[in-house]
Amino acid sequence: MVRSWRSRDDRLCDSTRVQANPIGMTLVLGFAISGSILIGVVGVAMLEDTQQSLAMDRAEIALTQFDSEASLAALDNADTQTITFATGDNGEYHARSETGWLQIRTVTASGSQTPIVNTTLGAVIYESGDETLGYQGGGVWRASAAGGSMISPPEFHYRNRTLTFPVVSVTNNASISGKTTITHQQTTRKFPTAGSHGNPVTDRKIEITVKSRYYRGWGEYFEERTESDVRYNEDRNIVNITLVPPPEPIKIDSGIVAAGNLNIDSGAAGVTGDVELGGTTDSETSISGTVRENVTANQNLTNASAEIVNARQRLQSKSAPSSSTTVEAGTYYVRNDSVFESETTFNTSDGDIELFVDGDVLAGNDNGNTGNNGNKKNDKDTDGCTPGSPNLNVTGDGSVTIYVNGDFSMQGQIVWGNCAQVDSLILYSKDNSRITEFYGVIYTNNFSVQGKGGKKGLVGALVSTADTVELGGNAKIAYHDSLRDTTIQEVEMKFAAISYLHVTHNEIVVE
Repeated sequence: MVRSWRSRDDRLCDSTRVQANPIGMTLVLGFAISGSILIGVVGVAMLEDTQQSLAMDRAEIALTQFDSEASLAALDNADTQTITFATGDNGEYHARSETGWLQIRTVTASGSQTPIVNTTLGAVIYESGDETLGYQGGGVWRASAAGGSMISPPEFHYRNRTLTFPVVSVTNNASISGKTTITHQQTTRKFPTAGSHGNPVTDRKIEITVKSRYYRGWGEYFEERTESDVRYNEDRNIVNITLVPPPEPIKIDSGIVAAGNLNIDSGAAGVTGDVELGGTTDSETSISGTVRENVTANQNLTNASAEIVNARQRLQSKSAPSSSTTVEAGTYYVRNDSVFESETTFNTSDGDIELFVDGDVLAGNDNGNTGNNGNKKNDKDTDGCTPGSPNLNVTGDGSVTIYVNGDFSMQGQIVWGNCAQVDSLILYSKDNSRITEFYGVIYTNNFSVQGKGGKKGLVGALVSTADTVELGGNAKIAYHDSLRDTTIQEVEMKFAAISYLHVTHNEIVVE
């Protein structure tokens, strides 16, 4: 018999293996049990999330159906409607009368406000955990930290400059479950009404403000329907939209058409004709015609500098006129300051003329009259003017447009334009410091001038985007009726246009 000898270390190793087997089994079982528990916990959470999601889906369908029934009760003379809300979900339905509010008001050009509607909206709300749905103002909404979103639209109908807004308010507080009754309480016409609330809307804008936990959804719907700018107050959960009467194109129908104010600080200065201001004036005694103040369209006049910049981009590749005495039809660009001392004729017989001067323009000098003061001929027109041969004359049936990328000033006895063709000359400038005798339209950023003794000043019209037009000395502006049908610009609208407004307030009880 052969005996196998084993070392002590071998025997110890076997003993260790024997002890390790039950420990390993215990660990395996422990991991298995922990995994099962974890899977169970996760599964329960997923199940709860699924149930929550399904409950919210059911509530969304229920509130959308409620929206339809509420519309019938509030707006279609079906005084009472019923709906059944499913029971058994974790969430709850409530009617709340003080949730959110809405204001509609008219605002005049001077800022005077007249309320049309100022009411709480109320809501029917479904709450489940941290999630909330709500019926409000004829729409269904989902609350969120970002301001809410729309599920179905409110009773806000805008088309072809007409807004119809039947405002629906929930007027009671109640917990709701099972069979629910929607009762029409009353309807009140808010616009149009007798008195100042009438259609068409012509001289005031309409402002609508909604405060709601769903304010962002309201605003996005306003923007979608009207394509107008909306304004949000994130801190107060408020959205505001403005609708304005469609503006007419701005026409030159007054001696001064200005975005700002008018100040005439000399008894010898004055305006013959009407004045139309985006601001105000205290100089009515120096104006012979009608004064219109706070004209909204004028406040939006395109700045003269913008017109000049646009013209520069179009014309800077052009050359200067080949002759300083006769300028023929075409487009021209002069690359420095210019002094007009000699007589120049702009001949538009073959078409219009555009001239861009990239600098200041000084017309005339201090040595007296460099032309003949426009008095060579006696062929007076129907206004009694004598066309003659002014220092800058316009002939032909076309128009002359001059852009001055700087200051325009007249000195001596200089005369620009043809008194028999006042509507043929328009000059754009950034600044004006002195006018002697100019027949046409001056469109400028800044008009602060002193008149020249014995000269007629500006005959035609002034269009100014300055904060204040200043007339001193014996500066004169006289409107010329040939400009009556001349359009300065088409008005670009920032807000949606409105001509007709229809608003009712419709109150319902939900119980």
